[in-house]
Amino acid sequence: MKKLLNSVKFISKALLLIILLLVGWAFINVANFIKGKKSVENKSGAGDLFGADKASADIPYIYDCNCPHVAYFDGKEFKIENDFLPAEFKAIEPGFAGYLYEQTVLSPDMLKFSSIPQKYNGELFLRLQEIELEESFIRWIKLLRVVHSEKEEILIDAVKKVPYLVSINEVKEKILLPSEVMLNEKSSLAGIYLAKQFLWNDIPESKNDLFQKGDSIDFTFKNLQKDKDVLLVVRSVYRDWMAGEEVKNKYSFSDFTRFPVLAKVAALAGLYFLSEHLPTAGGLALLPFVAGAGSQCKSIAFSYRNKEGGFNPLVIQKPRSFRQSTEVISIPKEAVGEDDSMVIRADFTKRHRLSFVGTLQGLEMNAAGAEELSVKNARHSRLGDVTLKISGKEKKVTHLIPGDTVDVSFEEPSRLLLQGQKETYLFQSAGFYSALRPEYKKAAGNWTEKLSCEAKEHYKKLVEINSYS
Repeated sequence: MKKLLNSVKFISKALLLIILLLVGWAFINVANFIKGKKSVENKSGAGDLFGADKASADIPYIYDCNCPHVAYFDGKEFKIENDFLPAEFKAIEPGFAGYLYEQTVLSPDMLKFSSIPQKYNGELFLRLQEIELEESFIRWIKLLRVVHSEKEEILIDAVKKVPYLVSINEVKEKILLPSEVMLNEKSSLAGIYLAKQFLWNDIPESKNDLFQKGDSIDFTFKNLQKDKDVLLVVRSVYRDWMAGEEVKNKYSFSDFTRFPVLAKVAALAGLYFLSEHLPTAGGLALLPFVAGAGSQCKSIAFSYRNKEGGFNPLVIQKPRSFRQSTEVISIPKEAVGEDDSMVIRADFTKRHRLSFVGTLQGLEMNAAGAEELSVKNARHSRLGDVTLKISGKEKKVTHLIPGDTVDVSFEEPSRLLLQGQKETYLFQSAGFYSALRPEYKKAAGNWTEKLSCEAKEHYKKLVEINSYS
């Protein structure tokens, strides 16, 4: 009887949250309709997440694809490190997307810098930039500095987006490479994934690790221990698409009450409650499959073979666009079969480079104690001072459109480097992004002229997602 009452209570809570989400959606769109279209010229509400951006109660179609980029000063010029921001919502207008972002269990993004940022005009300095056809909504950023032994390296959890310190020698000793690698269940790729050095080092461009949309790779690992947790280690890079401009088709309220939009919101609501009953990592790992269901931008979907011969989803991994990044993915113990083997499948929905795949068991992973370097000043190229917003002290987003930059300076680090130590910088961010709406395309003007040479070269390679093949 008690179990029945608990079940009824759980279902009631889930239904209540779904109703609240629907009411919130209706409120936002009715408010937007009443307030009418804002003037782009006077920048009214440019940073207001729930403000009216057009006189319409319809929902623009928003792709979950790409993100803004962060650049560091290398002593001579600004160099793009990588893209950032974790959250994306398809087929939902920005205001409601922000509401969903607040209500779900999405973790902030965590980016590991491959280089040490140098001072610019005497200050530690980063430049956030929007170099693609999209809009970004940044809630806050943090620059973290980890001082650690030269014999240690940092690995980022692909789901939780948290950093761990590991011994380089222990990783070399315990890393297990796949015994068999099959492309599309017919071509062997074992020769590509037999080099341990590519776990830490960038691969040569000539390496045949660029896979196409629709490719599927099965990695077989043997001699695993069933009683120990398994970590999948992946190193990836490359993205050749962008969200592009907002497409013309829209969803009305009646469309919203039908599948798939309502199904996604209901699923997100369900995940919110499931996160209270399941380990956090479990809920987070499932979220990309729900939030991106039917999405055109899934990237690399990892799954493991179950006892019945089918595949259970693990996580959708989204490679960074500029530089190689290494992440770890937790694998449930049941993925290891009775013969001590495991099969991991990587399904590609777009073109990506996957340069390393391996497993680890029994690895000692310690939390990376980081020093947070506070934001001193943040200057938006279009909106002016956004220091309070970008630091998270003011509960409003920083809005970026193509060509926008935000120059951010940080406090000096206080911890000194001792002999045998090195420093690693981590960039944490929270927010989301969407396709570019017509009024902001107009406001951006001839924005490509503002881009650096490096950014222009990147932009030339991109195609809009609705024309991607």
